[in-house]
Amino acid sequence: MKFSKIIFCIFIIFLFLTSCEKEIKWIYDTSAVEEKIVVEAMITNELKNQKIYLTASKILPDQNPRVIQGAVVYVSNGIERFPFFENKYKAGEYISERKFSAVLNRNFTISIEYKEKNYTAQAVAVPLVSKMEIEIKKEENGELYYINTSNVNYSESENAMYQITVTPENSSENIPTALLYYYVLGTVDTNQLFPARREQVFFTKGTKLKIRKYSLSPAYAKYIRAVLSETTWNGGLFDTEKGNPPTNMSEGALGFFAVCNVSEKEIIVE
Repeated sequence: MKFSKIIFCIFIIFLFLTSCEKEIKWIYDTSAVEEKIVVEAMITNELKNQKIYLTASKILPDQNPRVIQGAVVYVSNGIERFPFFENKYKAGEYISERKFSAVLNRNFTISIEYKEKNYTAQAVAVPLVSKMEIEIKKEENGELYYINTSNVNYSESENAMYQITVTPENSSENIPTALLYYYVLGTVDTNQLFPARREQVFFTKGTKLKIRKYSLSPAYAKYIRAVLSETTWNGGLFDTEKGNPPTNMSEGALGFFAVCNVSEKEIIVE
């Protein structure tokens, strides 16, 4: 009996050692796949030249997104119309010809004319309800600091996005080393509570943090939640069914047009 077990083990090992593999080239049928325009547009209450980014949806999984060139873009607030010009140094980026800012409770409309189609969307900015609530904690048995996100995940009163730029104290050229995003949403998702493992970003005393908090309308928060389910929250215990995030763009375009209020502050970790 013992001898037969040894023969069986040798046979299994032999199968593994002599197994072969064959490369198979996957042929994609792209004839029925329609390329769509993808809009990344956020107008803020900052008086500046606003920017909009236009790309095309990918036909193949490993394909780099194609930038959209030659589009006619403008944004209107019902009173004024703000044309955008194409940045010749950065394809796919469109910049407003003059500075303007978002205004609370005023309806903004985007219009994109491209290949005989006119893509439009409307959005309204909502106010920031609460002050910034980012908590910085120190390791129990160390000298490094980190951002405690346990209290940044849910709020009944508002939807918001935090953008945090991390710049070390010894950065001679003031170059950031990390760009972090945290979201406060009016929903509680299982994958948000039990997400896949993520790298924890630590920083030292003296690090400069530039914190920007954006207000999110209910529609924009719904879009952000769908994007997080496909990206950051993906890979957890309870993944959602795959699909395109909701959009407020017309004519089958993807992406979102948002108008946000934003506040900013800088702190030095001490």
